[in-house]
Amino acid sequence: MVEAHHAVARGELIAGTGLSAPHPPGERLLRRLALTVAETGLESAGRTARTEREVRRPRPRPGR
Repeated sequence: MVEAHHAVARGELIAGTGLSAPHPPGERLLRRLALTVAETGLESAGRTARTEREVRRPRPRPGR
């Protein structure tokens, strides 16, 4: 991993962007990616996937 860091640091110097080396992904991003992969798999198999937010959202009532 040290070699990759040196390559990024050297590339940053050459590009002159002022950007730092990337950080490893956090828990929140990894969870979202895992859910996206699961949802994509379900939908490609013809199933419907809904998020927790969609499930908890109150459904509109007719006439209101």
